[in-house]
This record gives sequence, structure tokens and C-alpha cells, in this order.
Amino acid sequence: TYDILVQLSKKYDHIRICKNDQNKGVSYTRNRTMDLAKGEYIWFVDPDDMLINGAVSYVRKAQTMNADVLLGNYIRTNEEGSYDADLSKNDFHQDKIEVTDHFSPVDNRGERMSACWAGVFKRNFLFDNSLRFNEKMVAQEDTLFYFQFSMKTQSIYKAQTYCYLYRIRSTSVMHSKSDERMKKYYFSMLEMLRVYQEHYANKEYNDE
Repeated sequence: TYDILVQLSKKYDHIRICKNDQNKGVSYTRNRTMDLAKGEYIWFVDPDDMLINGAVSYVRKAQTMNADVLLGNYIRTNEEGSYDADLSKNDFHQDKIEVTDHFSPVDNRGERMSACWAGVFKRNFLFDNSLRFNEKMVAQEDTLFYFQFSMKTQSIYKAQTYCYLYRIRSTSVMHSKSDERMKKYYFSMLEMLRVYQEHYANKEYNDE
């Protein structure tokens, strides 16, 4: 993959490559990407997933609405990339986009997920509010990120169109069930609880 990116960067001037010296996890990598990004909006696309054709139009839509966040929906695919969703009505031009409190992406089975990869975030909004991914967490960092960015803005837009193909791989870190993975997951949950309690102590929300 890295060699392919190098070749693409020689062909397209706007492609910039950043390579960590070792695997430091998704939170570290997303944070570093934010620091290096120069665009107005950021889209966190995970390495084994894909955007649906036309989804990049969300960037222009977000600009037009001056949205801090614009999220769409997603489709679960298997390891080969096949899925059972109907994309015949997936029209980015006629998409219904509105401000809502129910902004979690929904998949083709009706399941919601706190997934930062389902849309775009205004870069200045993230920096002005010091919004970062918690690097102490190896799981559910999206859930905490959702909680924190939703406290900072009323300008969260939700679209109805499928924009993202979320690949389910049995060998992925997310679906690993090793003892070591479960231990890291457990400590991630403790870290999330600590952050929630800190926000509560600071009276940033009232629902205990």
C-alpha cells in the first residue's frame, strides 16, 4: 500500500504521505493527520474501507451550509466488499440534509454506530475546541469523540444517503478476541468513564 501511495503522490501534487515509525494505533494516527491536514474539512477514512462514488460531494455541501460536522449513513460489507444494500436510490444531489440531535450514522440494517468515518468535520472546529482522539483508548474512541464534539456545537448536519462502505474483517483489530485485546478494551472503558466523570464534575452536562 505504501509503495502505491508513493507512486500516486508523484502523479498528484495534492497527495501527501505520512508514515509512522511504528504502529501507534488509530487515535494517534488520526490526531497526527489532523495536525498535518491543510484542507477546510477532514474525512477520517479507515484503511480497509471505501467511500461510495459521489460521497466527496459532502465536502461541498458542508461548505455551503457552514457545517461543523456533516455525517451520512453507511453499508456493512464482507471481506470481499460485497453487500446486500440497494443503492438505486442513493442520490447525493437530492439527499435530505438537516440539523438533528440524532446524527449517528445508520447502516443498511438500521443499526446505529458512533463512527467518525461517516462524514466530514470542519478542521477549524476541531482545533478551536481542542477535539482530539483519546490515545489511551484502543477501542470505542469514536464513542467518546462523538460525546465530546456534540457538546461543542449545534451545527451538526445529518444526511440520509449511504456514503461509506464499512468492511467487516474477521482478522481486524476491532474484532479480535484475544486476552490481550480484551484487557486493552477493559482499560479503554475505564478511561472513557474517567473522561465522562471529568465532564460531569465540570458541569458540562447534567445527566449523570
